[in-house]
Amino acid sequence: MDKTFFASTNNNTWVIKSNNRVLADKHDSSEFRTIIKRHLLRISDYAKEFTGLLFGGIVRDFFVSETDAKDVDIWFTSEEQSLLFIDKLKTQTNIKVNDSYKYGKEVEPSYGSFIRKQVIITMEDECKFIIDCIASKSFPVNDFYVNDLILINGKVSHISQDVVQLNLCLSLIKSKHMTPKDEFIQKIKSDINGYHDPRLLGPYTRVSGTLGGTYYRLAKFKSLGWNLGQLHENIIFTNVQPFYSVHNPSFGNN
Repeated sequence: MDKTFFASTNNNTWVIKSNNRVLADKHDSSEFRTIIKRHLLRISDYAKEFTGLLFGGIVRDFFVSETDAKDVDIWFTSEEQSLLFIDKLKTQTNIKVNDSYKYGKEVEPSYGSFIRKQVIITMEDECKFIIDCIASKSFPVNDFYVNDLILINGKVSHISQDVVQLNLCLSLIKSKHMTPKDEFIQKIKSDINGYHDPRLLGPYTRVSGTLGGTYYRLAKFKSLGWNLGQLHENIIFTNVQPFYSVHNPSFGNN
């Protein structure tokens, strides 16, 4: 496993930053984004053969905002399709694949239940990307409107294929408003209420783990300048953070 690369990504060196040194040997810095985009479109084309669609931060941040992104999220409708995609990269291309990192069924507040296969790929020019293959029958995100975007044939689209919804998302991203969906707000409120059940108190329960992950994720967005909305900030940063920190003293200190 490429532990050095994963260590660098944990220090906020993402899709572009983690490849700066490799690209700088042969290219001017003004070309970096174009080269990375070409790689991502190629990956998107391979994924499309197996129902795979790029979604999440790679679409929102790289393709729309033209900023950096942590990894490359790809949604597949079945685990089989995601594994076929990885197998194609390994056997029918010159892309190197390290698939020993992370695999299994997981539950996250924004995804629900899904099968995740995370790999590192190395392109022919030594650029590296973390590919996050998410297998789910339905679109695996239901938290913020700005996360409803996908990449189809190299173009940014809304999951509903509705142009009005697409323009709404693009407007929210431009103004850096990460407006939460009502369903996500209600889920968080429900999980917060779960803290009142003594059986759920403690650092390693499902509820505290789920809310802790949510808090960490939203704190990251806030640090990057996103406006989460006053209601959402009150719910997360007033109610969740103090409780979670008490039961997990190291949380938020990294």
